[in-house]
Amino acid sequence: MTAQTLGTLSRVFSCFTKLHLLLFILISAILILSFAPLPIDSKVGCDSSYPRRPHQAFISSKNAIVNALTGEPSANSSSRPEETSGLDLPEDEASEYKSGPIKAQSSPAPADEEEYLAICLLVKDDPLELREFFTHHYHHHGIRRFYIYDDGSNPALAEHLDIDSYNVPNDVLSFTYIDPSSVPDDDRPSLQDRTMERCIRDHGSKHHWMGLLDPDEYVEMRHAEFPLLLDWLKHWEEMDVGKDKDNNPLKGVGALAISWLPHSSNSLVEIPSTGFRSAYRECISGGRADYWTITHVKSFVRPQYVSIIPNIHSVIFHDDDNMTRYGEHMDDTRYEVSRQPPTHEYWALHHYATGSRKYFEQKASKGRSQGPGAWAVDEAYWSRYHDMVTTYKCDEMAAYKP
Repeated sequence: MTAQTLGTLSRVFSCFTKLHLLLFILISAILILSFAPLPIDSKVGCDSSYPRRPHQAFISSKNAIVNALTGEPSANSSSRPEETSGLDLPEDEASEYKSGPIKAQSSPAPADEEEYLAICLLVKDDPLELREFFTHHYHHHGIRRFYIYDDGSNPALAEHLDIDSYNVPNDVLSFTYIDPSSVPDDDRPSLQDRTMERCIRDHGSKHHWMGLLDPDEYVEMRHAEFPLLLDWLKHWEEMDVGKDKDNNPLKGVGALAISWLPHSSNSLVEIPSTGFRSAYRECISGGRADYWTITHVKSFVRPQYVSIIPNIHSVIFHDDDNMTRYGEHMDDTRYEVSRQPPTHEYWALHHYATGSRKYFEQKASKGRSQGPGAWAVDEAYWSRYHDMVTTYKCDEMAAYKP
């Protein structure tokens, strides 16, 4: 082989080597970009890549469910026609944040005389907070049974009935007093969880659904398709959940998760005389707000299926292989304390965690039922709701009368 031939082959080999090197670099760059971390959306406090509606069309019948799970379009999807205020959000995201009720809220909801739904609460000391909670859920959601577990209030909350009313008939309220000396310090952190289990165990057989709430949380129904809470719950109880797109049976409905809609103090210092719903008209959507402040959920459970309340934000079922807790878009939240992202299209749980500055200080002074093992009601807690957070106007609850 001549020197000229060898030189030609050497140049050809060199060209192929450079081409392979370029291809290697290009492929490596593509792979790196493909697996790079996705950006976090600071406005909503969660991964913006998460599908905002896992089952796009909602779910008002078996056909709608099947369509939603198989990706087929549905004619039943609708959202209330309201404008968003106070937020600079992408169009698809802004629809999650509504300002204004779906209808005038002055007319009462039909009374749940059969006590289809009941509410369980663990409370310490605050009869004024309870009064507005009972008023709202009795008049506007028709609830006729509240189980109140009193964590050593002084005087006992039941005794308040002799001083003043709770603005609802006394016979819809069932009080159970918990002697503080009967709760060892080691059991304090899980007191609320165990109390919710006790409420379900003692009273669950009397009801189809039970809401596990706190007295600073208020339910709002937000969609014209289901303006009544009881109709919403009956819809979920009666639905045939069907199968997913791969023809696998879906888990039954053991509970529903309702997402928090947290409120700030509205820059109020003094304790307002108008109550939570009218006074606090500013909601938190992101910024430096604590992640869980925005994404936490509470549960409405079907009591016969509940085994354990591992914490107040989650639930475990007797038949965990076949039952689950769903979010409003049929997202499975069985083991989660939160929904990511939080959505409030059909219903919302308005959370008045701090109230005004003086109300918060008053709340902090009495401590928490869960004791020192729980999140402290302190300046760090206040900061989660106020320091460099993204807020927007949300005055829909002020429309409820009474």
